[in-house]
Formats: sequence, structure tokens, C-alpha cells
Amino acid sequence: MFGQRSSNQRLVFWLEVALVVITITVSALFRFYRIEQVPPGLFPDEATHALDALKVLDGQFTIYSPNEGSTGALWRYLLALNFALFGPSILSLRVFASAVGVISVGMAYLVVRELSPIPATWGKGSESTGGWGKIVAALAALLLAVSYWHVDLSRIGFSAVLMLLIQDATFFCLWRALASSRRHWFVLFGLGLGMLVYNYLPGKLIPAVPLLFFLIQWLITRRNALLVKHWRPLLGATAIALVMALPFALFVLYNYQVLITRASVPTASVVGPNPPLQGVIANLTTFGLWPTNWLSGHWEAFFLGPTLTICFVVGMGVSLVRFRQPAYLFLFVWWWVMLLPGALASEGVIPHIRRSIGISTAMFGLTSLGLATLTSSLSWLVQRLLSPLIGGAGRRTSIVPLTLTMGLGLLLVAQTAASTFDRYFVRWGPSEAAKQLFHIYDLELAELMAHQSGAETVYLLPLDSAAGSINPLLDSITFVYKGQASYDFLVDDERTMPAHLTKLTTGKQIVRLVHRKVTKHTGADPKGVAHYYLEKYGRWVGRESHTYFDIETYELDSVTSNFTVAVLTPATVEFERQMVLTGHTFGDASGARANEPTVSAGDLLWAEAGWRKTGDASANYQVALWLEDQAGHRVGQVDKPLLNNLWHQGTSEWEAGDEERDYYLLPVDPTTPPGTYWLKAVLYEGSSGRRLAPLLPSVGADLGVTLGEVTVRASTTPPDVAALPIPERLDLTTRDGLRLVGLDPGFTGPLRPGDRATLSLWWQTQRPLSKNVAVIVGISQGKKAWELSEPQPIGGAYYPTRDWPAGAVLRTFVDLRLPPDVETGIYSLGLRLLDVETEDPQTDWLVGQMQVKGRARIFEAPQMAHSIETDFGDQITLLGYDLNLLHAEKAGGVQLTLYWQAQRDMETAYKVFVHLLDGSGQIVTQVDREPQAGEAPTTGWLAGEVVVDEIEISVTGAVATTQSVAVGLYDPVTGRRVPVLNIDGSAVSDSVMFSVH
Repeated sequence: MFGQRSSNQRLVFWLEVALVVITITVSALFRFYRIEQVPPGLFPDEATHALDALKVLDGQFTIYSPNEGSTGALWRYLLALNFALFGPSILSLRVFASAVGVISVGMAYLVVRELSPIPATWGKGSESTGGWGKIVAALAALLLAVSYWHVDLSRIGFSAVLMLLIQDATFFCLWRALASSRRHWFVLFGLGLGMLVYNYLPGKLIPAVPLLFFLIQWLITRRNALLVKHWRPLLGATAIALVMALPFALFVLYNYQVLITRASVPTASVVGPNPPLQGVIANLTTFGLWPTNWLSGHWEAFFLGPTLTICFVVGMGVSLVRFRQPAYLFLFVWWWVMLLPGALASEGVIPHIRRSIGISTAMFGLTSLGLATLTSSLSWLVQRLLSPLIGGAGRRTSIVPLTLTMGLGLLLVAQTAASTFDRYFVRWGPSEAAKQLFHIYDLELAELMAHQSGAETVYLLPLDSAAGSINPLLDSITFVYKGQASYDFLVDDERTMPAHLTKLTTGKQIVRLVHRKVTKHTGADPKGVAHYYLEKYGRWVGRESHTYFDIETYELDSVTSNFTVAVLTPATVEFERQMVLTGHTFGDASGARANEPTVSAGDLLWAEAGWRKTGDASANYQVALWLEDQAGHRVGQVDKPLLNNLWHQGTSEWEAGDEERDYYLLPVDPTTPPGTYWLKAVLYEGSSGRRLAPLLPSVGADLGVTLGEVTVRASTTPPDVAALPIPERLDLTTRDGLRLVGLDPGFTGPLRPGDRATLSLWWQTQRPLSKNVAVIVGISQGKKAWELSEPQPIGGAYYPTRDWPAGAVLRTFVDLRLPPDVETGIYSLGLRLLDVETEDPQTDWLVGQMQVKGRARIFEAPQMAHSIETDFGDQITLLGYDLNLLHAEKAGGVQLTLYWQAQRDMETAYKVFVHLLDGSGQIVTQVDREPQAGEAPTTGWLAGEVVVDEIEISVTGAVATTQSVAVGLYDPVTGRRVPVLNIDGSAVSDSVMFSVH
């Protein structure tokens, strides 16, 4: 019997040695393999710790980490020692953390071995060999060594892995002290408790584990409690811990505001704490103690795989059943107390794996305990069933369950190791998700900054306030960056941005604005406020694209630019009682005359406008800002949605009374001739494009509000002709050196008689011209020819061709009107150049073709139901009408036919309006359009011609209230209605009305 016991002891000893060697080896392999590549990049919290360590080397000593709230500074001092020995780098940081991880695995083995929570009755002779405790401890340490969770944290420079090491060492000293009653172990226990205060935040909760354990154990056993037996040395250990923690406690007492303050920026959204119950349930789910993930079967969401989860649940059950035994009770209390930091984490994903790190040793101890329980019970059952065959009932041996436990345990360890290796090194490590999580883009930006920039440059990284940024960090860049350029975040808060820009750009000539393609800040500054200010006080140089970010470069006008908020000229322009334009201002964005209403062709005009929501419309409105000449030709336009500050929401989310400011950079066409232009604004619905009518005494058909005059100067640098967006390229040159380089006909399909179009012509001077030149546009077919325009001075009235310098490139707009008597066919499109002073023809060019689509004309009035003979402005007669109300009841629309007759040719393309009115004269519904739905513009009517205009009016749900119809004509450009004339030529009304009955 003694020989068998000795043999078992030797076997267990060598098994333990082998398992310890395997554990340390495997742990080191998983923590040092490809440490320079996985994880990629550098997480900001790692960089924060590294920078803290460098501050220590610079002589900045403190007992807490300024960037980690109430976290103690122990980790930073150890990192400082590491950097002093091996140099500051990402590799030395990660190697140090991995070394701590390997040591923590060994310490986990020691503390679980010390607990030895397997009762002797489960294996005869096990109490003398100590085999069960060693096997359980070895398997627990092995599982920790290959755990994805611990491998992940061990390869990152976080202080969490150090907290686990100190925690396990402290509990090891406690159990050695309780087992041996030796004073030095109690002293070490007290030192460990005190040291935990200076480490990772959850470490401050670790003393609650022994405190709660001793209290519960005392309530269970009273006089035999460990607290009663060892109260004196435990009191001494507590005193040592308190003395060690006293400096930190005093610092907290007098500097609590520093500890609870984290770097923050103004945000539109607030990241609040997770509900405590939600956190607890989420953590229990990932440990298989709540049914959610059991039912769904998503095992990768667990801390453990399916088999290990079963073992863990069994181990938890065993510890609960046998809670009267100290080791079981301690494991149970340890797990539950250290679950709280992760369950109650106020930010991030639940479970919070870093804050839950304190439970890992207890978790794998319980898992190994559950495995031993299952294998021991299975072995006992098998031996009981086979006892008649092997020599007597009730005879049992411990070596069989020990061997079975170790064998199954190693199999599970191997399975877990394979899964961890595949998930961490094969799938996750090289993934794009890993690169982004560890801010590889910050390292790439740091490298670019170091190689491309000097001290005259500042890099600005806009932050999206709507993304809920709490404590933005640049520490990853700071730790690796060795260049001269400065860098900082730029919050997209319009209220603080001008002052912030002034501070960040002082002494700088070059600003590089970094637009990130990844992270939650990809949507930063959607209103373009930073771009607006940098253009206003500088000039855009160029844009370069990289994998994770784009960079726009600006050159400032001065190294002492004072970015200021513009003062708006007050205004009160209501738009359909939904929005109000409260003010506006504009100027030259080139910087030369920033506050003057002038701009050079090819440059930018800056503008700001204030808006207030007054109605309850749910539409998201946009603003179009454009610059036009006296004839209404646009030479620049910008469209932007109206968004509020911080939240960046459209107007549908604004409350009535909300006021916001918007910013515009309007590009002026580089071929624009010098002269006076009008800056106009239009408010429209973003989804439909419908323009809102401003409540002004007079407004044009474009519904634009004129903000003021702008003087356009000649471009200082002629544009590159090859880069201009010219639809049709030409190369026609006069003898004087005036070259026609291209045109835009202003139409795409066939035109109708009377149609209007605007032809754009691009010109270039090869040398200064001696004459002022005008252009006429015409069409011809055979021997017939028609002029479509009046002579148009090239360059306009303010910039005649004789004033153009050599190389100048300008655009001319020529308004065309197709004569009403042109018939269907294809015509040659030509230009004639004239001497402005003598009107002598200089050059004729054919530049293209024009297709004309005529229409059938009648000059005799057809039969009509109602004859009214109404004269509109001595230009058009409304002969009569037909009205079909029965159609409304069947098809949901009123069918109205109007019979018009032209009295003479007309220069204006009038629109017809039809209003259906109720008994009180209020409009039920209306239609506005050109005759025949635009197919017969009034400019194409011939004198005496009769035009039959059929109009379908939708009146669903309103036909019963319609009592009368009002019909009239108006000029869409001015909005003025054509008067209805009496027989004596006097105006009697601006519409004709007739009853529907």
C-alpha cells in the first residue's frame, strides 16, 4: 500500500512538472508569437500609458495616471523602467505586457493550487498525494494560457493584465498565510492589497473579495471561522494595506475633481451608463448562466466554448453546494465580486473584457473544478459498475480519475488553443477590423507627417460632435511621431471653431485638414465650416488621398490669422411662414478684400446667412446661392442643406424658434467677364426640389431673394482652356486673333417656334484686339435666314474686347428666341461677328445645326360651349371655354378647355393660371403652366392663330366645394399678371371668372 502511494506521488509530481513546463511554454508562445505584427497599430490607451512612462523618465512623478481617471500610477513606473532598459517603442511596450501575461499565468497556477478545492473523498489517497489540487490548478492555468480573452489582453500594453497578476499574488499570499499562520505571508498579503490601489480601476474592488469571504464564512461557522482564528495577523495586514493606500486616499480627498475629469469635447449626444441590471444579465449570458445565448447557440459570444461553459456551470454549482468549505466559498465570492466592474461598466460593449479581467483566474479555476467533478464522477460510476469484474465492490483508485481528468483537460486545452490561434492570429490579426481598432491610420498619419511636413505646418483632425465623442486622444500619434509639424483635433462646433483655429494656426503657414475615412468621425464637419474659414483666410492648395484618410492642404494669408465670426446684416424674409432669413453677409474669399462685396473671376465668394424655423413643416430644406448677371445668366452656384450645429440635423428635426447659421463658398466661373452681378438665394425642399416663395412685395419666377450686388474683377490668371467644361469644342479664329474655342447651345433636343435658349460661347484672345466685337446668332435653310438674337457685345457692356489682354479667356451668353414662323426642319446654326462701332460684319461661321419641331396651327375658332371674348393686355383674346365637371366625378379631375387667339406676335412666354374657387373665393386647387403643357409657348403664336389648350385639374375631395373658376396670364420672370381690358382699353381685372354651374 505504501509502495502504491509512493508511486502515485511520483507520478503526480512528474505530471505536475510536465504540466507547469507545458503551461509556461504554451503561454509564452501565445504571447510572443508575431508580437511585432499582431495586434497592428497602437491603441490610444496603450499610447497613454506609454506617454505616462516617458513623463516619469522626464522627472514627472505622480501617484495617479492623469489620463486614466482614478487609476494608480504603478503601471507607468514599471513601463518607465522597461523603457529605460530597452528603449521606448511599440515593440518594447508589447513585449513587456506579454511578459507580465506569462507571469500572471504562472501565478494563476499557484493560487489555484493553493486553494486545492477537491475533497479527499473523491479519490482514495488523493489527500496524501495532493494530486487533485495540482491537476485542477494546472488545467486552470493552461486554459488561461490559451484563452482568447487573456491572450488578447496580454499582448496589449494595458495595466489590466498587471492587476490580474497582483490580485492572484495577493490571494496566494492570503491562502499561504491561512494555511501556515506565518506572519510574513500576512505581511505580503497586506502589501498586495495596498498595491492594488495604485493599479487598474477594478483593482480597488479586489479587497472586497477577502472582506466578503471572511464575513460570510464567519456567519456560517462562527467560532471556527478563519476570521476568529487569524484576526490579529489579518488586522495587521489590513493596517499595512491602509498605510500603503493612505497617500492615494489623501490625494483623492484633496483632488477628487481631477480624478473624475476626463478630456472631453462638446457633443450633441451623451453616452450614458448602461443599466446595472442589463450589465449583469449580459455578463451572465456570456458565462452560460442566462439562457439568451444558450438558445441562439452563438458560442463565439461566450467567454468559453460550449464544453468549457458546461464545466464552468458545473464548477459554479459545486462551489455553491459546498460553500461551507472555505476554498469553494472563496472561489464563489471571488467570481461574483470581480464580475461587477465589467457588468457595471458605464461605457463600451457589455461585457467589458478589460474590467472583467479580475474574474479570469476564478473562472478557469471553477471550469477546471467542474471538469474534475464530471470526470471523477464518471470514473467513480464506471469503477462501481465494473467492481465485480475487477475484484470486489467498493474498491476504488485515484489514478484513474486523475488520468481521465488530465487527458480530457488537455484535449479541451488543445481545442481551445486551436480555436484561439485561428481566431486571433489567422482571422482577426490581419483583418481590417483589427487595423482600425488599433488605429493603424494614426500610425500612417504620423509617418506621413514626419516625412512631408515641417514646423510651418499644422495638421487638424475634425471631430464629429454628433458622434458622441467623449475623450478624444492623439496619444497614438504622439508616442510614435518624431516630426516638427504640430497637430490637434478640431471640434466641429461653430461657436468655438474660429477661436480654436486662431489658436492652432498661430505661427503656421500651412494647414492640412485630415478627413478620416474610418472611425466614427468620418462624418465630421458636414457643414464644411472648417473648409469655409480656411478658404476665407487662406487658399486651397490641393487634395491627396490615402488608404484611411484624405488630406486637404491650405496656405494661410498670414501666420497670425485671426479667425472671427462675421457680423450679419439683419434681414427678415419669410418663406411661406416656415423659415425666416434673419441676416446675411458676403465678401471676397481670396483674402485680399475679405469684407468687400468683390471677387475675382475664378475665385470664391464667401457668404453667411442666418435662418430661423418658424413653422411646423417636416421637410428638410436646402439653400441655393448663385451669382447672376443683369440678364439672369448664372456664373456660379452652390447648394447646401440647412443643418444645425452639433447635431447636424436637417430642418425637419428643428424646433420652432431654432436659429442656425450657414456658411457658403460660391465658386465664380473663371471665364466670367468683369462687371456687376447679383447674389441671390433660394430656399427649397431637398426631396422634391420645390422652391418656397418668399413673402416679398416683388419676386421673380425663380423665387430668388436678392442679397446684394457683387463686383467681379477680371481673372488674374487665365484658366486652362483644355480644363474648361466646354460641351462642344471648336477652333475658329478671326484675322485679329480672336479665337472661338467652344460653345454650349443651351438645348439638347428639337426646339419649337417661339422657344428661347441661351447659347454660351467661350473666347480666347491670342493678342490684344483693336476693335470691340459683337456677335449675332442666326439659323438658315436654303436661301432663307433668321436672326435669333440682337447683337451681343462679346465680354458684355463692361468689358469690351479691346480691353482684353493677350491670352484672356471669357464666356459670352447670347439669348436666343426662335421666330414663330419657323417651320419643322433642320437648320444651320451660325454666328456673325460685328464691329460694335461701325456694325460692319467681320466674320461668319457655321457652328452646328438646330432641329425645329413645328405644330399644327388653326386660324378659325372651333365650336365651344361658352363664348366670352375677353381681351388680355391687347395681346391675347380668350375666345371661350369648355368645362366638364362630370369628368371630375368619374376620374377625379375637372377637364377645362380654353380657346385662345393671338392678336399679334409676343416677346413674352406667358404662363396660364387656373384657380378653382370655393364660395368664399378661396382657392381650392390651381394649375400654372404654359399653353398646351409647354408645347405652345406664347412667343411662338402667330397673329390671328387660335390655340386650343386642354387642362386637366385634379380635384379629388374638393370638387363639391368648387363654385367658380378664375383664369389669367402672367409673366413668369416678373410675376406680373396680364390685365383684362375693357372695350375702351382700361384694365378692369387681372383674371376672368366664370361659374361652374
